[in-house]
Amino acid sequence: MVFSPDGFASLPRDFTINDPDKMPYQSTENNGFLSYYNEFNSHWRLTVKAAYAKDHWRALISSFQSTMRNS
Repeated sequence: MVFSPDGFASLPRDFTINDPDKMPYQSTENNGFLSYYNEFNSHWRLTVKAAYAKDHWRALISSFQSTMRNS
C-alpha cells in the first residue's frame, strides 16, 4: 500500500517503489487479540490476555522470471 499526497487509492494497483532488480513477493498477515476480565469479588480478579500473529511470505518467482524474459 502506497500513500500519496493526492489521497488514498490515487495510484494504480501495480504501482511500486521497489527496486526493479529485486524479486517480487506477496505477503499475508493475520492478527488476533483477546482480552478477558472478571472480578469475582473485591479480593479476587481474573485477567486473561492472548495474542495470535501469523504471517506468510511467498516469492512470485514464476511471474518475475517471465516478466524478465519478456523485457
